[in-house]
Amino acid sequence: RYLPSPLDRSNKALDAEDESQEVQLEMDPTKPFVGYAFKIQDHPQAGQVTYMRIYQGRLSKGDSITNMMNEKKLSVKRLVRMHSNEVKDVPHAQAGDIIALAGVECESGATFTDGRAKVTCSSMYVPEPVMSLAVSAGREDQPRFQKALRRFQR
Repeated sequence: RYLPSPLDRSNKALDAEDESQEVQLEMDPTKPFVGYAFKIQDHPQAGQVTYMRIYQGRLSKGDSITNMMNEKKLSVKRLVRMHSNEVKDVPHAQAGDIIALAGVECESGATFTDGRAKVTCSSMYVPEPVMSLAVSAGREDQPRFQKALRRFQR
């Protein structure tokens, strides 16, 4: 069995000015860009990599996009497609693609737009944990431990 085609799914976002209003996203590369950052990874070759699903529009290397969480604009310096540990640079991606942005500082769950679409994607559903645990580090391991914890906060 295969996953459903993005064309078979109905994707909605929330209006950034009135979050009670839903906005239908269309799998159309000519519409304003809307992407959702769902995973952050430190990669040995590419540095920090932000995985993104493009819901609407098109994204190219050199484009300017806006993080809707903090309204900061940034330039797409490197657009890559990941396959296992292989990093392949791509010139552009469009609606329905899952790509990665290298060198973008953001948090998981951020919505990016080209500035024309003022929407935010709702966060993924995460079920309640079935177990929990506590960890601690000795005095000499504190700096490394804090660095590792900061990675999980993204």
